[in-house]
Amino acid sequence: IIIPMALIIAEMGSHQGSNVWKTVKKTALSLIKNPVLVGLLIGICLAVSGIKIPAPLFKAIDMLAEAAGPAALIVIGGALFGLQVKGMASAVGQIVIGKLLIHPLLIFIAFYFVPGIDPLYMAGALLFAAAPMISIYPLFGQRYGLGGVSAAAMLVATIASFFTLSLIIGLMSLFGLMHFE
Repeated sequence: IIIPMALIIAEMGSHQGSNVWKTVKKTALSLIKNPVLVGLLIGICLAVSGIKIPAPLFKAIDMLAEAAGPAALIVIGGALFGLQVKGMASAVGQIVIGKLLIHPLLIFIAFYFVPGIDPLYMAGALLFAAAPMISIYPLFGQRYGLGGVSAAAMLVATIASFFTLSLIIGLMSLFGLMHFE
């Protein structure tokens, strides 16, 4: 749900300046062609329909899936190589603070006000919210002209998450969210 919503917002932002209907049309056309959304849609259709993929095709898809992570890291490394970080600190700082501190805080507040939530679900949601962004983040940033900033933010967030995750796990333990029966 999050990735398609983020793509919709990014596409709409990239088509600013047009009238509303032109923006909606351009956004819809861009999203229909987006391989991430096409892949998600095909996966959902296969899961819902119960259609089984033939073994050779499944093996090929599985091999591509296993190569996606390392390929994404190569792209991220390429984006970071030779990157001029001057003037980027403010944007990177805002992204990292938002992802590692504000996002978990908002998730905690949202879960706190929902009665009867199992502490296991709250702990899982907080840990996912406190984790750094996934490796596809800089790839999306690159598509919208923010590859360098997003790659740098991911690098800083990954390093800083050692400290913020430790803090959040400590706080969760202190307040009894890490004790499961």
